[in-house]
Amino acid sequence: MKTKKPTLFKKVFAVFLSLSLVFSCSSSINAATKTTKKVPKTAAAVVADMGIGWNLGNSLDAMNKTKGYTYDTETLWSNPVTTKKMIDKVAKSGFKAIRVPVSWYNHIDKKGNIDKKWLKRVAQVVNYGLDNNLYVIINIHHDAGMDAQYHWIFADTDSKKKDQKNFLNLWKQIATYFKDYDEKLLFEATNEIVNSNLNWDWNTAWKDFRVVHDLDQAFINTVRKTGGKNKNRYLILSTWGASTDSCQVENLFYKSFTDTATDKLILDVHNYMTDTKQIPTLMKTLKGYSTKYKIPIIISEFGTTTSTPLKQRIASSKTYVTEAKKVGITCFVWDDGGNYQLLNRQLNKKTKDYSWKYPTLVTAMVKASKTKTSK
Repeated sequence: MKTKKPTLFKKVFAVFLSLSLVFSCSSSINAATKTTKKVPKTAAAVVADMGIGWNLGNSLDAMNKTKGYTYDTETLWSNPVTTKKMIDKVAKSGFKAIRVPVSWYNHIDKKGNIDKKWLKRVAQVVNYGLDNNLYVIINIHHDAGMDAQYHWIFADTDSKKKDQKNFLNLWKQIATYFKDYDEKLLFEATNEIVNSNLNWDWNTAWKDFRVVHDLDQAFINTVRKTGGKNKNRYLILSTWGASTDSCQVENLFYKSFTDTATDKLILDVHNYMTDTKQIPTLMKTLKGYSTKYKIPIIISEFGTTTSTPLKQRIASSKTYVTEAKKVGITCFVWDDGGNYQLLNRQLNKKTKDYSWKYPTLVTAMVKASKTKTSK
């Protein structure tokens, strides 16, 4: 797992997000509820239909605990304001899904209410994807992540009651706001949730590993109760720390999940492996989990750093996506605009369009995503 902090050597002060941007977009919630393509009826089919995904990292997930309740966070970590034209470029390049990590800490008041302006901004970016007929994933990101600078919701037996209350308070509001969106919008429960002391020891932390299951089950129940299209929305469940390790996976499934909807759950993990010789083994292991627990899998974060030689990045990324697709897993490449940058997020003034910093790498991954899956 990679810590997704701002790249310090590239740190510059970005302009604050203009309030006018939020209200000037013509896209509306009603427009986003229209399904332009029928969504498959099973979770495995949806995962396959996603093809390959891209992460809008270090944008809506940017946060700063010292700033408290504030609207202007999207540009805190040096990335510019996200535009529809950015997402148009992603879609035109062959990606069929985007993951939009979202942090909420700076956007909730003392009573736990989410700022409506922030919800509108998140919806605006979601609409950028849906207007391109992409699958879109939103989540609770650094709030329920691994980074000690940012997290405040934990999978911890010592604070379970408090954490579950905070967690469900957010999801009830988020789910209610988006309940009329069609099934191309998916909810991901957490990011890389861990306990408060970052204890990964299997012998002492296994009870905390199981708290993730309990939070995920409560997430399922809460979303379903909000009604609308949430009754049948596809929901994504992450392991402890989004880990692929057997202990974290097994404890997530220490008992079966229950759901009022049928075949609407997807398992999510993160893994940044780059060794081309080990990748096939990783994917076979994940396929084993998928078969054992009868749930399809996405890897919502993988990637290679910009400091890695391009030839090596292409080889490992191509192998990663190819081997994943062979076993029915869809991958989302991490792009933070910094150490894992793929998209140039500054508009080219000459072409009046966006471009890829490493176009051959992007092409290789998209091509690999068309590998035939196993039956």
